[in-house]
Amino acid sequence: MKKFSLLVILLLSGIQLNVKGQIVQDTIKVLEIRTRGRGCIIPEQPHILTTDLIYRTYCLDNFLYSNKPNALILNTSLHSGSNYIPVQLMHQLYKGGSVDESLRMKSLNSGSNNHLRIGGIAQGQLSFIFNFFKNKRPLRYRLYKMSALSSQFTFENNTVLDASLQPDIASLYLLGNGFFADKTAQLGPSSLQYFQFNSIGFNQSFQVIKYGVDPELISIKALFSLNVGFNINQLNKYQRTDLYSGSLYTAPLGQYLDLNYNVSSQNFNENSKMGLGLNLGIGKSWNHFNASIGVHNLGFWKLNALQTLSADTSFQYQGIVLQTWGQNPSLPKDSLRNLLGLHSSTSSQKVWAPGKLKFQANFRSVWVFNITYWYTLKALPLVELRYAKWENRVLGKGASHLRFMFNPCIGYGGFGTYHLGFSSGLQYKRAALLLNISDLQSLALKNQNSFSAGIKLGYSF
Repeated sequence: MKKFSLLVILLLSGIQLNVKGQIVQDTIKVLEIRTRGRGCIIPEQPHILTTDLIYRTYCLDNFLYSNKPNALILNTSLHSGSNYIPVQLMHQLYKGGSVDESLRMKSLNSGSNNHLRIGGIAQGQLSFIFNFFKNKRPLRYRLYKMSALSSQFTFENNTVLDASLQPDIASLYLLGNGFFADKTAQLGPSSLQYFQFNSIGFNQSFQVIKYGVDPELISIKALFSLNVGFNINQLNKYQRTDLYSGSLYTAPLGQYLDLNYNVSSQNFNENSKMGLGLNLGIGKSWNHFNASIGVHNLGFWKLNALQTLSADTSFQYQGIVLQTWGQNPSLPKDSLRNLLGLHSSTSSQKVWAPGKLKFQANFRSVWVFNITYWYTLKALPLVELRYAKWENRVLGKGASHLRFMFNPCIGYGGFGTYHLGFSSGLQYKRAALLLNISDLQSLALKNQNSFSAGIKLGYSF
């Protein structure tokens, strides 16, 4: 009540413009008291902030609303798919055993002559959101101030598979080279890479505020928000294969094979390697519209003992001659390496982490438009439009707060093609649950070629 009275006295005091400097100082002191430790934060990186700084409800990770500034959030997600290989076929190949021939032929026919794009990103993340600078005095530049808002510690586990292959490679794998009798299969250019790494990160969000002061009105406005942070990335596994060019000719009756290729394969065999990634973002608000853009995990690993197998050769293979019936047709390892023309070496190389660039726009906190681009992967930019309206209810005499949502989303790109799904969320008091399924059609239709889903749990305190 005293704080409110102080603000009213300042507003009604009728101080003239000739003491404007003193008005600014007094206004800032009052507003610092009123706004300390408050704000509405909308992740992912960067944070977009409300223009109303005197807003008592925190918006933690865009799904957990609370009057408490701290939260623990557990998030697991999977984004996987292909531009024409169905999820059902990928699942059968993963399990092993026989694969239905009609499904194989249907998959290859739907791909036509398009380059095969296939991959996935699986992530598990634990986040701790808090206010690290809540007792720190903000920087002040007359009518402008930079205010520290939420801080975030993150612990992540990431697995990434990314491949771009010639369509004939998929045909060879699924149907065998008999399908190419008296034909030539084109093998390159093609590439495949695999990452498995852990990350520990810290991110800090700020906003730049402008104070407006005249004899009758005191106003505050958040001009823009900033997010800065870093990730310490521990690389556990890394493999990459590049087939720069190649072809395979199969004789009409299979008497011989003509094979030529230029290939390089790299494998990281050390226990682990540490690297650093940078997070940067900026956001801006205009009345009912917010927009932000940011880069996540911009960094690399410097690998000093990267084992490489390479070959640039061609040969004709006519089979193996058996001297006695029942002889094991295996070749010594060195003989096979010489036959394939492989050369081994160890080198140092810079390997970029699979980071992403993300743009987000939010209209009236209901319509959310996202573009996510993994700049080191072969996946297409993922474009999504979500309807994200929450319904609020107050239950019982104790006024317990309940929020829930069930809203649709559509999208295109990523490792798959089109996406149709939903988001379903529930919050009761300080706990919240959010379920995202971005490829509902893959559950309803067996021949769909992508699947993306995520579960998020949060608790504020």
